[in-house]
Amino acid sequence: MLCQLCNKRKATVVISTMTGDGIGGLAAGKKTDKHFCQECILSPTKPARASATKARPRPEWKQVAPAAAKAYFQLTGESVLHGATIPTPPSSRMPTNVRVSHSNSFGRVDSDIFMRLGDPKKPLDAEDFDTVSDWRKAELVEDLLWNDKREEWVSAAKAKGGTSIWCGTYEVEFHIPKGHHQIDLKVISRVQEVCSIVLSNWKVYVR
Repeated sequence: MLCQLCNKRKATVVISTMTGDGIGGLAAGKKTDKHFCQECILSPTKPARASATKARPRPEWKQVAPAAAKAYFQLTGESVLHGATIPTPPSSRMPTNVRVSHSNSFGRVDSDIFMRLGDPKKPLDAEDFDTVSDWRKAELVEDLLWNDKREEWVSAAKAKGGTSIWCGTYEVEFHIPKGHHQIDLKVISRVQEVCSIVLSNWKVYVR
């Protein structure tokens, strides 16, 4: 079966579209199965169906596209993290924004993301939530929901009607010195389906 969005690639992901409450959360509701390829599911600019009318200009979202990601983590409950640095690669001569996009094909995940500069020689374990004290809470800089009818991303604050996929993008600014470093992430989830976890294997080299 081909992807229902691009009609080009093989569909490898089946999601259940949530309809009824228009909130985009994980609460149970009426579901409709849809089939997508991995690229379209996580791309910030998913292709829409062909239309005879001129397409509206679309916003430039901040979310990290899979092709641009320098780090990828798959969590429980259909959550996925994509990470990147701005600039890429990081430079010791200027501040670096570490950007992480948290996506979930079922809807919004009530969660926080924390970041720190770690030591590649001393990685943290998955449950080392409080063994170090230099975690910095990431700022939520973008909150998006996928509008099923319009087949495009919309700001969660303006979302109306049926929505399904959620993507929240977070940032922390670091001044990273030269050398080998590691960006540690801590996900604190308040949703049962998505685990809280420490991720400690995103390595970066700064010139």
